[in-house]
Amino acid sequence: MTLLPAFASSSSLAMPLVPRVYVNSQRRYDLVALEWTALGSPTFGRGELAVAPRGLWGDLTRFLPPIGSHVQLVCSMGNAATFETIVDEHSLRLDEDGETAIAILAPIITTALTSTLLGRHHLAADGRILHQRYASLAFNTTDETQCSTEPNALRHACCLFDSSDDSRPWSVGEALNYLFARDEAASLGTPSRGELLSLAGDIELAPTTLTGKTLSQAIESLAAQASLSIAGEGMTLRFYRPGLDGRYCRVELQPTGETFDPSQTNLARAAVTVSARPAQPSVYALGAPRRYESTFTLSAAWEDDSQLTYAQTVRSRGEQWEARRDLLRYWILNEDGADKSLPAFDCSTVHDDFTLSRMRQFHPPLFVPDDGSRPKLLVEYRAESTDEWTPYPGSVVASRERCAIRLDDDELPGDYFQAAASGTAELRITAAIDSDAVLSVHLEGDRNAPDVILQHKRNAHYDEILDSSKHHDPAIVRDDTPRLRQLAIAEAAHTTRPSRATLALATLDPAFRTGDLVPRIGGRGLSLSCRANRAPAVVRAHHDFVNQQTILELQG
Repeated sequence: MTLLPAFASSSSLAMPLVPRVYVNSQRRYDLVALEWTALGSPTFGRGELAVAPRGLWGDLTRFLPPIGSHVQLVCSMGNAATFETIVDEHSLRLDEDGETAIAILAPIITTALTSTLLGRHHLAADGRILHQRYASLAFNTTDETQCSTEPNALRHACCLFDSSDDSRPWSVGEALNYLFARDEAASLGTPSRGELLSLAGDIELAPTTLTGKTLSQAIESLAAQASLSIAGEGMTLRFYRPGLDGRYCRVELQPTGETFDPSQTNLARAAVTVSARPAQPSVYALGAPRRYESTFTLSAAWEDDSQLTYAQTVRSRGEQWEARRDLLRYWILNEDGADKSLPAFDCSTVHDDFTLSRMRQFHPPLFVPDDGSRPKLLVEYRAESTDEWTPYPGSVVASRERCAIRLDDDELPGDYFQAAASGTAELRITAAIDSDAVLSVHLEGDRNAPDVILQHKRNAHYDEILDSSKHHDPAIVRDDTPRLRQLAIAEAAHTTRPSRATLALATLDPAFRTGDLVPRIGGRGLSLSCRANRAPAVVRAHHDFVNQQTILELQG
Protein backbone atom coordinates (compact mmCIF):
# COMPACT_ATOMS: atom_id res chain seq x y z
CA MET A 1 0.00 0.00 0.00
CA THR A 2 1.32 3.41 -0.95
CA LEU A 3 1.02 5.64 2.09
CA LEU A 4 2.62 8.88 0.97
CA PRO A 5 0.23 10.92 -1.20
CA ALA A 6 0.93 10.83 -4.91
CA PHE A 7 0.82 13.85 -7.21
CA ALA A 8 -2.57 14.52 -8.84
CA SER A 9 -2.42 13.92 -12.58
CA SER A 10 -3.81 17.35 -13.50
CA SER A 11 -1.47 19.25 -11.21
CA SER A 12 1.79 17.38 -11.46
CA LEU A 13 3.78 20.57 -11.07
CA ALA A 14 2.18 21.38 -7.71
CA MET A 15 3.36 20.15 -4.36
CA PRO A 16 1.17 17.43 -2.84
CA LEU A 17 -1.07 18.50 0.03
CA VAL A 18 0.08 16.33 2.93
CA PRO A 19 -1.79 17.03 6.19
CA ARG A 20 0.36 17.48 9.26
CA VAL A 21 -0.66 15.13 12.07
CA TYR A 22 -0.83 16.26 15.70
CA VAL A 23 -1.69 13.84 18.50
CA ASN A 24 -2.68 15.54 21.74
CA SER A 25 -1.01 18.71 20.34
CA GLN A 26 2.29 16.89 19.60
CA ARG A 27 3.50 16.62 15.98
CA ARG A 28 3.80 12.99 14.82
CA TYR A 29 6.05 12.40 11.81
CA ASP A 30 5.52 8.63 11.85
CA LEU A 31 1.81 8.93 11.07
CA VAL A 32 0.18 9.79 7.76
CA ALA A 33 -3.43 10.71 7.03
CA LEU A 34 -4.99 8.48 4.37
CA GLU A 35 -8.44 10.04 4.05
CA TRP A 36 -11.16 12.08 5.66
CA THR A 37 -14.84 12.02 4.71
CA ALA A 38 -17.08 14.89 5.79
CA LEU A 39 -20.66 13.74 6.44
CA GLY A 40 -23.84 15.13 7.96
CA SER A 41 -25.21 14.26 11.37
CA PRO A 42 -25.20 12.08 13.34
CA THR A 43 -21.86 10.66 12.04
CA PHE A 44 -20.35 14.00 10.92
CA GLY A 45 -17.29 12.29 9.45
CA ARG A 46 -14.87 9.39 9.32
CA GLY A 47 -11.16 9.16 8.60
CA GLU A 48 -8.10 6.94 8.58
CA LEU A 49 -4.61 7.46 9.95
CA ALA A 50 -1.79 4.98 9.26
CA VAL A 51 1.64 4.17 10.65
CA ALA A 52 4.17 5.01 7.97
CA PRO A 53 6.02 1.80 6.88
CA ARG A 54 9.55 1.78 8.26
CA GLY A 55 10.30 -1.91 8.39
CA LEU A 56 8.66 -2.26 11.80
CA TRP A 57 8.33 -5.75 13.22
CA GLY A 58 5.79 -7.13 15.65
CA ASP A 59 2.50 -5.55 16.63
CA LEU A 60 2.22 -2.39 14.53
CA THR A 61 -0.81 -1.20 16.46
CA ARG A 62 1.40 -0.27 19.40
CA PHE A 63 2.61 2.69 17.33
CA LEU A 64 -0.92 4.03 16.92
CA PRO A 65 -2.28 6.77 19.21
CA PRO A 66 -4.42 5.28 22.01
CA ILE A 67 -8.17 5.17 21.47
CA GLY A 68 -9.64 8.47 22.60
CA SER A 69 -6.56 10.50 21.63
CA HIS A 70 -7.19 13.93 20.15
CA VAL A 71 -5.88 14.08 16.57
CA GLN A 72 -5.62 17.15 14.34
CA LEU A 73 -5.14 16.88 10.59
CA VAL A 74 -3.84 20.26 9.45
CA CYS A 75 -3.87 21.13 5.74
CA SER A 76 -2.05 24.45 5.40
CA MET A 77 -1.42 24.55 1.64
CA GLY A 78 -3.97 25.42 -1.02
CA ASN A 79 -7.46 25.63 0.50
CA ALA A 80 -6.46 25.27 4.14
CA ALA A 81 -8.56 23.19 6.53
CA THR A 82 -8.15 21.58 9.95
CA PHE A 83 -9.99 18.39 10.91
CA GLU A 84 -10.49 17.93 14.65
CA THR A 85 -10.84 14.23 15.40
CA ILE A 86 -10.44 11.51 18.01
CA VAL A 87 -9.18 7.95 17.63
CA ASP A 88 -12.27 5.75 17.66
CA GLU A 89 -10.89 2.32 16.67
CA HIS A 90 -7.68 0.45 15.79
CA SER A 91 -7.45 -1.74 12.71
CA LEU A 92 -4.70 -3.96 11.30
CA ARG A 93 -4.87 -4.65 7.56
CA LEU A 94 -2.98 -7.25 5.61
CA ASP A 95 -2.82 -7.19 1.79
CA GLU A 96 -0.35 -7.61 -1.06
CA ASP A 97 1.56 -4.52 0.11
CA GLY A 98 2.07 -5.89 3.61
CA GLU A 99 0.68 -5.00 7.00
CA THR A 100 -0.76 -1.58 7.77
CA ALA A 101 -1.83 -0.34 11.19
CA ILE A 102 -4.79 2.00 10.88
CA ALA A 103 -6.38 4.35 13.39
CA ILE A 104 -10.03 5.02 12.57
CA LEU A 105 -10.87 8.64 13.27
CA ALA A 106 -14.20 10.15 14.32
CA PRO A 107 -15.05 13.88 14.64
CA ILE A 108 -14.21 15.22 18.06
CA ILE A 109 -17.69 16.78 18.29
CA THR A 110 -19.20 13.32 18.76
CA THR A 111 -17.66 13.19 22.25
CA ALA A 112 -19.92 16.07 23.32
CA LEU A 113 -23.10 14.53 21.94
CA THR A 114 -23.25 11.27 23.89
CA SER A 115 -24.70 12.68 27.14
CA THR A 116 -28.07 11.20 28.13
CA LEU A 117 -30.82 13.70 28.87
CA LEU A 118 -33.01 13.69 31.97
CA GLY A 119 -34.83 16.37 33.94
CA ARG A 120 -35.83 19.91 33.08
CA HIS A 121 -35.50 23.48 34.35
CA HIS A 122 -38.79 24.95 35.55
CA LEU A 123 -39.60 28.61 36.12
CA ALA A 124 -41.28 28.99 39.53
CA ALA A 125 -44.00 31.57 40.24
CA ASP A 126 -41.53 33.65 42.26
CA GLY A 127 -39.05 33.75 39.38
CA ARG A 128 -36.67 31.12 40.75
CA ILE A 129 -35.26 28.47 38.41
CA LEU A 130 -35.98 24.98 39.74
CA HIS A 131 -33.95 22.08 38.35
CA GLN A 132 -36.34 19.11 38.38
CA ARG A 133 -33.57 16.55 38.11
CA TYR A 134 -35.71 13.46 37.55
CA ALA A 135 -38.66 14.99 35.69
CA SER A 136 -39.45 13.89 32.15
CA LEU A 137 -37.86 16.07 29.48
CA ALA A 138 -41.05 16.53 27.46
CA PHE A 139 -42.12 19.52 25.36
CA ASN A 140 -45.74 20.61 24.71
CA THR A 141 -47.23 17.39 26.09
CA THR A 142 -49.10 18.99 29.03
CA ASP A 143 -49.65 22.45 30.53
CA GLU A 144 -46.59 21.83 32.72
CA THR A 145 -44.32 21.31 29.72
CA GLN A 146 -45.03 24.63 28.03
CA CYS A 147 -42.52 27.40 27.41
CA SER A 148 -41.97 30.62 29.38
CA THR A 149 -42.74 33.87 27.58
CA GLU A 150 -39.36 35.47 28.32
CA PRO A 151 -35.83 34.03 28.32
CA ASN A 152 -33.95 33.50 31.57
CA ALA A 153 -30.30 32.96 32.37
CA LEU A 154 -29.17 29.34 32.45
CA ARG A 155 -25.76 28.94 30.82
CA HIS A 156 -27.02 31.57 28.42
CA ALA A 157 -30.38 33.23 27.81
CA CYS A 158 -33.07 30.66 27.08
CA CYS A 159 -36.73 30.00 27.78
CA LEU A 160 -37.60 27.51 30.51
CA PHE A 161 -40.50 25.21 31.29
CA ASP A 162 -43.44 27.16 32.70
CA SER A 163 -46.89 26.02 33.87
CA SER A 164 -48.31 29.49 34.55
CA ASP A 165 -51.19 31.03 32.63
CA ASP A 166 -48.69 33.08 30.62
CA SER A 167 -46.84 30.08 29.18
CA ARG A 168 -46.96 29.22 25.48
CA PRO A 169 -46.07 26.26 23.27
CA TRP A 170 -42.41 25.62 22.55
CA SER A 171 -41.12 26.41 19.09
CA VAL A 172 -38.37 24.29 17.52
CA GLY A 173 -35.93 27.20 17.80
CA GLU A 174 -36.62 27.81 21.50
CA ALA A 175 -36.37 24.09 22.31
CA LEU A 176 -33.00 23.78 20.55
CA ASN A 177 -31.74 26.87 22.35
CA TYR A 178 -32.84 25.37 25.69
CA LEU A 179 -30.92 22.14 24.99
CA PHE A 180 -27.79 24.15 24.21
CA ALA A 181 -28.12 26.09 27.47
CA ARG A 182 -28.01 22.88 29.52
CA ASP A 183 -24.79 21.57 31.07
CA GLU A 184 -24.73 18.58 28.68
CA ALA A 185 -23.93 21.00 25.83
CA ALA A 186 -21.35 23.04 27.75
CA SER A 187 -18.44 22.04 25.50
CA LEU A 188 -20.31 22.65 22.22
CA GLY A 189 -20.14 25.69 20.02
CA THR A 190 -23.75 26.39 19.04
CA PRO A 191 -25.73 29.05 17.17
CA SER A 192 -27.05 32.00 19.16
CA ARG A 193 -30.66 32.21 20.27
CA GLY A 194 -31.29 34.83 17.59
CA GLU A 195 -29.93 32.55 14.85
CA LEU A 196 -32.05 29.61 16.02
CA LEU A 197 -35.20 31.72 16.21
CA SER A 198 -34.62 33.05 12.71
CA LEU A 199 -34.35 29.45 11.46
CA ALA A 200 -37.15 27.81 13.44
CA GLY A 201 -38.65 30.27 15.89
CA ASP A 202 -42.02 30.30 14.11
CA ILE A 203 -42.36 26.52 13.85
CA GLU A 204 -44.37 25.11 16.76
CA LEU A 205 -42.86 21.95 18.18
CA ALA A 206 -45.09 18.89 18.15
CA PRO A 207 -45.47 17.10 21.51
CA THR A 208 -42.02 15.57 21.99
CA THR A 209 -40.37 13.55 24.75
CA LEU A 210 -36.58 13.41 24.86
CA THR A 211 -36.08 11.62 28.19
CA GLY A 212 -33.31 9.03 27.93
CA LYS A 213 -32.17 10.16 24.49
CA THR A 214 -28.61 11.26 23.84
CA LEU A 215 -27.95 14.90 23.09
CA SER A 216 -27.26 13.90 19.48
CA GLN A 217 -30.60 12.08 19.15
CA ALA A 218 -32.44 14.96 20.78
CA ILE A 219 -30.96 17.56 18.45
CA GLU A 220 -31.73 15.35 15.44
CA SER A 221 -35.33 14.91 16.58
CA LEU A 222 -35.94 18.63 17.01
CA ALA A 223 -34.13 19.72 13.85
CA ALA A 224 -36.07 17.23 11.72
CA GLN A 225 -39.34 18.99 12.65
CA ALA A 226 -38.00 22.16 11.01
CA SER A 227 -36.40 20.39 7.99
CA LEU A 228 -32.96 21.44 9.21
CA SER A 229 -29.74 19.56 8.54
CA ILE A 230 -26.79 19.63 10.92
CA ALA A 231 -23.07 19.85 10.25
CA GLY A 232 -20.26 19.59 12.76
CA GLU A 233 -17.05 21.57 12.38
CA GLY A 234 -14.55 21.15 15.18
CA MET A 235 -16.68 21.47 18.32
CA THR A 236 -19.26 23.69 16.63
CA LEU A 237 -22.69 22.72 15.32
CA ARG A 238 -24.06 24.41 12.21
CA PHE A 239 -27.71 24.26 11.13
CA TYR A 240 -28.84 24.79 7.55
CA ARG A 241 -31.57 23.91 5.06
CA PRO A 242 -30.07 21.77 2.26
CA GLY A 243 -30.10 23.53 -1.07
CA LEU A 244 -31.06 26.88 0.45
CA ASP A 245 -28.34 27.74 2.97
CA GLY A 246 -24.68 27.21 2.22
CA ARG A 247 -21.57 28.46 0.44
CA TYR A 248 -21.70 28.49 -3.33
CA CYS A 249 -18.70 26.65 -4.76
CA ARG A 250 -17.28 26.57 -8.29
CA VAL A 251 -16.78 23.42 -10.31
CA GLU A 252 -15.29 24.13 -13.76
CA LEU A 253 -14.67 22.03 -16.85
CA GLN A 254 -13.25 23.63 -20.00
CA PRO A 255 -14.92 22.89 -23.35
CA THR A 256 -13.31 20.19 -25.43
CA GLY A 257 -10.50 21.47 -27.65
CA GLU A 258 -9.41 24.40 -25.51
CA THR A 259 -5.88 24.67 -24.20
CA PHE A 260 -5.79 23.26 -20.69
CA ASP A 261 -5.82 25.92 -18.03
CA PRO A 262 -5.70 24.68 -14.38
CA SER A 263 -7.42 27.87 -13.23
CA GLN A 264 -10.38 27.07 -15.50
CA THR A 265 -10.71 23.35 -14.76
CA ASN A 266 -10.95 21.59 -11.42
CA LEU A 267 -13.07 18.62 -12.51
CA ALA A 268 -11.45 15.32 -13.46
CA ARG A 269 -14.52 13.10 -13.92
CA ALA A 270 -18.19 13.13 -13.06
CA ALA A 271 -21.33 11.04 -13.03
CA VAL A 272 -24.38 13.29 -13.16
CA THR A 273 -28.08 12.46 -13.12
CA VAL A 274 -30.29 15.50 -13.57
CA SER A 275 -33.98 14.82 -13.06
CA ALA A 276 -36.43 16.67 -15.28
CA ARG A 277 -39.22 18.43 -13.46
CA PRO A 278 -42.33 16.21 -13.61
CA ALA A 279 -45.83 17.44 -14.34
CA GLN A 280 -47.02 19.77 -11.62
CA PRO A 281 -48.89 17.70 -8.99
CA SER A 282 -52.02 18.81 -7.19
CA VAL A 283 -51.11 19.75 -3.65
CA TYR A 284 -53.53 19.55 -0.73
CA ALA A 285 -52.17 21.24 2.39
CA LEU A 286 -54.28 20.43 5.46
CA GLY A 287 -54.14 22.20 8.80
CA ALA A 288 -56.04 21.82 12.06
CA PRO A 289 -59.86 21.77 12.25
CA ARG A 290 -61.37 25.26 12.07
CA ARG A 291 -62.16 26.29 15.64
CA TYR A 292 -65.00 28.63 16.59
CA GLU A 293 -65.90 30.32 19.87
CA SER A 294 -69.55 30.68 20.83
CA THR A 295 -71.77 30.68 23.92
CA PHE A 296 -73.78 27.47 24.40
CA THR A 297 -76.77 26.83 26.64
CA LEU A 298 -76.41 23.42 28.28
CA SER A 299 -78.95 20.84 29.43
CA ALA A 300 -79.14 19.32 32.90
CA ALA A 301 -78.07 15.68 32.57
CA TRP A 302 -79.34 13.99 35.72
CA GLU A 303 -82.58 12.40 36.84
CA ASP A 304 -84.90 14.49 39.02
CA ASP A 305 -84.83 13.54 42.69
CA SER A 306 -87.44 15.39 44.69
CA GLN A 307 -86.08 13.90 47.94
CA LEU A 308 -82.58 15.32 47.34
CA THR A 309 -81.09 17.22 50.28
CA TYR A 310 -78.23 19.71 50.19
CA ALA A 311 -76.02 17.40 52.27
CA GLN A 312 -76.30 14.71 49.60
CA THR A 313 -74.69 17.10 47.05
CA VAL A 314 -71.65 17.76 49.24
CA ARG A 315 -68.86 15.47 48.17
CA SER A 316 -67.20 15.20 51.58
CA ARG A 317 -70.49 14.41 53.40
CA GLY A 318 -72.73 12.77 50.85
CA GLU A 319 -73.40 9.07 51.23
CA GLN A 320 -73.01 6.86 48.17
CA TRP A 321 -71.25 9.73 46.44
CA GLU A 322 -70.44 7.86 43.22
CA ALA A 323 -74.11 7.10 42.66
CA ARG A 324 -75.03 10.76 43.20
CA ARG A 325 -72.03 12.52 41.64
CA ASP A 326 -74.03 13.76 38.62
CA LEU A 327 -76.89 15.24 40.64
CA LEU A 328 -77.12 19.02 40.04
CA ARG A 329 -73.54 18.95 38.70
CA TYR A 330 -73.46 17.41 35.21
CA TRP A 331 -74.47 19.54 32.20
CA ILE A 332 -74.19 18.57 28.53
CA LEU A 333 -74.67 20.12 25.10
CA ASN A 334 -75.97 16.81 23.64
CA GLU A 335 -74.30 17.67 20.34
CA ASP A 336 -74.53 14.06 19.12
CA GLY A 337 -78.12 13.53 20.26
CA ALA A 338 -77.08 10.45 22.26
CA ASP A 339 -79.24 11.40 25.26
CA LYS A 340 -82.76 10.87 23.87
CA SER A 341 -84.40 12.41 26.94
CA LEU A 342 -82.85 15.81 26.15
CA PRO A 343 -83.07 18.05 23.08
CA ALA A 344 -80.25 17.47 20.58
CA PHE A 345 -78.09 20.48 19.77
CA ASP A 346 -77.66 21.24 16.06
CA CYS A 347 -74.05 22.42 15.67
CA SER A 348 -74.78 23.71 12.16
CA THR A 349 -76.56 26.63 13.86
CA VAL A 350 -73.14 27.71 15.11
CA HIS A 351 -71.47 27.79 11.68
CA ASP A 352 -71.78 26.15 8.26
CA ASP A 353 -68.50 24.30 8.88
CA PHE A 354 -70.38 21.96 11.27
CA THR A 355 -71.94 19.23 9.15
CA LEU A 356 -71.86 16.06 11.27
CA SER A 357 -73.78 14.97 14.35
CA ARG A 358 -70.95 13.62 16.51
CA MET A 359 -69.25 14.02 19.88
CA ARG A 360 -67.00 17.04 20.25
CA GLN A 361 -65.10 18.70 23.06
CA PHE A 362 -65.10 22.10 24.76
CA HIS A 363 -61.82 24.04 24.44
CA PRO A 364 -60.88 27.28 26.23
CA PRO A 365 -62.30 30.45 24.64
CA LEU A 366 -60.30 32.22 21.95
CA PHE A 367 -60.91 35.60 23.59
CA VAL A 368 -57.75 36.85 25.32
CA PRO A 369 -58.37 38.73 28.62
CA ASP A 370 -57.01 42.26 28.97
CA ASP A 371 -54.37 41.09 31.43
CA GLY A 372 -53.01 38.68 28.80
CA SER A 373 -53.65 35.58 30.93
CA ARG A 374 -54.63 32.27 29.41
CA PRO A 375 -58.39 32.12 28.74
CA LYS A 376 -60.47 29.62 30.74
CA LEU A 377 -63.90 28.12 30.22
CA LEU A 378 -66.49 30.73 31.19
CA VAL A 379 -69.48 29.09 32.92
CA GLU A 380 -72.50 31.18 34.01
CA TYR A 381 -75.81 30.32 35.66
CA ARG A 382 -79.09 31.93 36.63
CA ALA A 383 -82.02 30.85 38.79
CA GLU A 384 -84.77 32.06 36.45
CA SER A 385 -84.84 32.85 32.75
CA THR A 386 -85.44 36.51 33.58
CA ASP A 387 -82.44 36.82 35.92
CA GLU A 388 -78.98 38.13 35.04
CA TRP A 389 -76.28 35.60 34.27
CA THR A 390 -73.83 35.07 37.15
CA PRO A 391 -70.34 33.58 36.66
CA TYR A 392 -70.07 30.25 38.41
CA PRO A 393 -67.60 30.86 41.26
CA GLY A 394 -66.25 27.34 41.69
CA SER A 395 -64.25 24.75 39.84
CA VAL A 396 -65.40 23.33 36.50
CA VAL A 397 -64.05 20.22 34.76
CA ALA A 398 -64.68 19.69 31.04
CA SER A 399 -65.17 16.20 29.65
CA ARG A 400 -62.62 14.95 27.15
CA GLU A 401 -65.18 12.73 25.45
CA ARG A 402 -68.01 15.11 24.63
CA CYS A 403 -69.26 18.66 25.13
CA ALA A 404 -70.06 18.32 28.81
CA ILE A 405 -68.93 19.83 32.11
CA ARG A 406 -69.07 18.85 35.76
CA LEU A 407 -69.21 21.32 38.65
CA ASP A 408 -66.33 20.02 40.70
CA ASP A 409 -66.42 21.79 44.08
CA ASP A 410 -66.97 20.04 47.37
CA GLU A 411 -70.08 22.17 47.97
CA LEU A 412 -72.43 23.91 45.54
CA PRO A 413 -73.39 27.61 45.93
CA GLY A 414 -76.62 27.88 47.92
CA ASP A 415 -78.57 29.90 45.34
CA TYR A 416 -77.48 27.56 42.58
CA PHE A 417 -78.56 24.51 44.63
CA GLN A 418 -82.02 25.95 45.24
CA ALA A 419 -82.58 26.73 41.54
CA ALA A 420 -81.11 23.47 40.25
CA ALA A 421 -83.02 21.35 42.78
CA SER A 422 -86.27 23.05 41.79
CA GLY A 423 -85.55 22.61 38.09
CA THR A 424 -85.42 26.32 37.18
CA ALA A 425 -81.65 26.77 36.92
CA GLU A 426 -80.09 27.57 33.55
CA LEU A 427 -76.42 27.23 32.71
CA ARG A 428 -74.36 28.34 29.76
CA ILE A 429 -70.72 28.11 28.73
CA THR A 430 -68.54 30.24 26.50
CA ALA A 431 -65.99 27.98 24.83
CA ALA A 432 -64.49 26.98 21.51
CA ILE A 433 -65.23 23.79 19.61
CA ASP A 434 -63.68 22.24 16.51
CA SER A 435 -65.75 22.08 13.36
CA ASP A 436 -65.81 19.38 10.68
CA ALA A 437 -63.85 21.54 8.23
CA VAL A 438 -60.07 21.80 8.38
CA LEU A 439 -57.98 24.74 7.31
CA SER A 440 -56.91 23.78 3.81
CA VAL A 441 -55.23 25.04 0.67
CA HIS A 442 -55.51 23.31 -2.71
CA LEU A 443 -53.19 24.02 -5.63
CA GLU A 444 -54.44 22.65 -8.92
CA GLY A 445 -52.05 20.46 -10.89
CA ASP A 446 -51.83 17.95 -13.67
CA ARG A 447 -54.49 15.29 -13.14
CA ASN A 448 -52.06 12.62 -14.38
CA ALA A 449 -49.56 13.44 -11.64
CA PRO A 450 -50.12 11.84 -8.21
CA ASP A 451 -51.62 14.18 -5.63
CA VAL A 452 -49.46 15.40 -2.77
CA ILE A 453 -51.11 15.68 0.65
CA LEU A 454 -49.38 17.69 3.38
CA GLN A 455 -50.40 17.42 7.03
CA HIS A 456 -49.76 20.49 9.19
CA LYS A 457 -52.27 19.97 11.99
CA ARG A 458 -49.96 21.35 14.64
CA ASN A 459 -48.68 24.35 12.75
CA ALA A 460 -51.64 25.73 10.78
CA HIS A 461 -54.76 26.94 12.60
CA TYR A 462 -57.90 28.96 11.99
CA ASP A 463 -59.60 30.41 15.10
CA GLU A 464 -62.61 32.71 15.00
CA ILE A 465 -64.86 34.31 17.63
CA LEU A 466 -68.45 34.36 16.38
CA ASP A 467 -71.04 37.02 17.12
CA SER A 468 -72.92 34.34 19.08
CA SER A 469 -70.16 34.46 21.71
CA LYS A 470 -70.84 36.17 25.02
CA HIS A 471 -67.70 38.21 24.46
CA HIS A 472 -69.48 40.06 21.62
CA ASP A 473 -66.16 40.51 19.89
CA PRO A 474 -66.45 38.69 16.56
CA ALA A 475 -63.01 38.47 15.05
CA ILE A 476 -60.65 36.12 13.30
CA VAL A 477 -58.10 35.52 16.01
CA ARG A 478 -55.74 33.40 13.93
CA ASP A 479 -55.65 32.53 10.24
CA ASP A 480 -52.63 30.58 9.02
CA THR A 481 -53.94 30.28 5.45
CA PRO A 482 -51.12 32.43 3.97
CA ARG A 483 -48.51 30.31 5.72
CA LEU A 484 -50.21 27.09 4.63
CA ARG A 485 -50.34 28.37 1.04
CA GLN A 486 -46.61 29.10 1.11
CA LEU A 487 -45.95 25.57 2.34
CA ALA A 488 -48.09 24.21 -0.49
CA ILE A 489 -46.35 26.38 -3.09
CA ALA A 490 -42.94 25.32 -1.80
CA GLU A 491 -43.94 21.66 -1.92
CA ALA A 492 -45.33 22.02 -5.44
CA ALA A 493 -42.11 23.65 -6.59
CA HIS A 494 -39.88 21.04 -5.01
CA THR A 495 -41.92 17.89 -5.60
CA THR A 496 -39.58 16.25 -8.03
CA ARG A 497 -36.88 13.64 -8.05
CA PRO A 498 -33.63 15.26 -6.88
CA SER A 499 -30.65 15.43 -9.18
CA ARG A 500 -27.63 13.43 -8.09
CA ALA A 501 -23.99 13.87 -9.01
CA THR A 502 -20.63 12.41 -8.07
CA LEU A 503 -17.88 14.84 -8.95
CA ALA A 504 -14.22 13.85 -8.73
CA LEU A 505 -12.13 17.01 -8.60
CA ALA A 506 -8.78 17.07 -10.36
CA THR A 507 -7.04 18.08 -7.15
CA LEU A 508 -7.44 17.80 -3.43
CA ASP A 509 -9.65 20.56 -1.99
CA PRO A 510 -10.15 19.93 1.76
CA ALA A 511 -12.19 23.13 2.15
CA PHE A 512 -15.34 21.44 0.79
CA ARG A 513 -17.85 20.57 3.53
CA THR A 514 -21.37 19.22 3.82
CA GLY A 515 -24.03 21.73 2.86
CA ASP A 516 -21.91 23.51 0.23
CA LEU A 517 -23.89 24.36 -2.89
CA VAL A 518 -22.81 23.46 -6.44
CA PRO A 519 -25.48 24.79 -8.83
CA ARG A 520 -23.70 24.09 -12.13
CA ILE A 521 -20.62 22.85 -13.92
CA GLY A 522 -19.03 25.96 -15.35
CA GLY A 523 -17.50 25.96 -18.81
CA ARG A 524 -20.14 23.52 -20.05
CA GLY A 525 -23.27 25.43 -19.04
CA LEU A 526 -24.59 22.32 -17.29
CA SER A 527 -27.08 23.21 -14.57
CA LEU A 528 -27.34 20.60 -11.81
CA SER A 529 -30.47 22.12 -10.26
CA CYS A 530 -33.88 20.61 -10.86
CA ARG A 531 -35.71 22.37 -8.02
CA ALA A 532 -36.80 25.97 -8.16
CA ASN A 533 -34.67 28.34 -6.08
CA ARG A 534 -32.48 25.50 -4.82
CA ALA A 535 -29.05 24.19 -5.67
CA PRO A 536 -27.66 20.68 -5.17
CA ALA A 537 -25.90 20.42 -1.84
CA VAL A 538 -22.85 18.39 -0.83
CA VAL A 539 -24.00 15.43 1.26
CA ARG A 540 -20.57 13.74 1.32
CA ALA A 541 -17.09 15.19 0.74
CA HIS A 542 -14.38 12.51 0.53
CA HIS A 543 -10.83 13.84 0.75
CA ASP A 544 -8.35 11.23 -0.48
CA PHE A 545 -4.89 12.29 0.74
CA VAL A 546 -3.20 9.32 -0.92
CA ASN A 547 -4.42 10.03 -4.44
CA GLN A 548 -4.68 13.79 -3.83
CA GLN A 549 -8.30 14.05 -4.87
CA THR A 550 -11.59 15.27 -3.46
CA ILE A 551 -14.77 13.42 -4.46
CA LEU A 552 -18.10 15.13 -3.89
CA GLU A 553 -21.54 13.57 -3.71
CA LEU A 554 -24.33 16.05 -4.42
CA GLN A 555 -28.07 15.83 -4.12
CA GLY A 556 -30.85 18.33 -4.64
